[in-house]
Amino acid sequence: MSVTNFNTDLFRDLTFDLLSDISHGSTKFDELTQTYLNKIHERIDGDELRKYTREIYEKILSLQIVQTNPRAQLKDLMHGNIVLVYFWTFSDIKVSHTIHKVIGIDRRYSNAGVTVICVHSPKYEHEKNKANIKHDIEERSLPFTVVNDSGRLVWKHVGCQLWPTVLVFGPDSLPIYIFEGENHVQHLERFLVPVLAHYKSSLCPILNNSLATTNSSEDVATIKAASKVKDFRYPSHICVTSNKLLYISFAGSNQLVLCDIDGKVIDIIGNGNVGMADGDINQAEFDSPHGLVEFNSCIYIADTNNHSIRV
Repeated sequence: MSVTNFNTDLFRDLTFDLLSDISHGSTKFDELTQTYLNKIHERIDGDELRKYTREIYEKILSLQIVQTNPRAQLKDLMHGNIVLVYFWTFSDIKVSHTIHKVIGIDRRYSNAGVTVICVHSPKYEHEKNKANIKHDIEERSLPFTVVNDSGRLVWKHVGCQLWPTVLVFGPDSLPIYIFEGENHVQHLERFLVPVLAHYKSSLCPILNNSLATTNSSEDVATIKAASKVKDFRYPSHICVTSNKLLYISFAGSNQLVLCDIDGKVIDIIGNGNVGMADGDINQAEFDSPHGLVEFNSCIYIADTNNHSIRV
């Protein structure tokens, strides 16, 4: 646990008071969260709050990096952004129930100034191994920075009690929320929106400008086409249709592949992003598609993490 005057127990108390107020006045959610954020900024011990955050950041920076965010170095992500520190372990079922929510937040808000740092804090011995963590990262298609807290250094420093736990920090290094357990993390996005509005003028997001340097529409089209030709990961199901075509679902790539009986690829269904978007085959998004079946000339897809049957 933190050795500063402001510690995780006080952090829990702040968040608990907000949740308690909301439970008694849910129609005043916006008003209550704004009042809460104002109180955080008006605290006379603001330096102690920032010291609490800095100590956590310093310990995270000392950990083994398993995957880096392609936009920036880890230390740069901690400045000018709203930072979500997500404590997880890949064998925990409650993590499996919530991590797609965090992926969705990253996808929707990373260009707006939200960054996610995943701290893998193992429950079992085999989860300390970097290769095993990387395997799970690939299977889940995690897009953000992941560090390996194999000795649970940060976990113990913070005083975490269960998986998943999320800490939310402002761009000014003030601690905003601590959410512990599946039920609270499920509602993380709702609480994040007013924080984005509150800090809008002070955010310095690291934008994804991967297409910004292209010189023509032809260049952009080439890049988009190339981005679709990717490694297919974790095949999960095969459906042989009545006209002898194969549909293969890839849970790790969030795509379906249509090919002939000889294995020649005819088409790729889905853009590979984690999501739940309908549309043509280039726009559709899945989240770990698995089972497939043909019925009345349609393919039905078990879109596992979206808890949906897609057609």
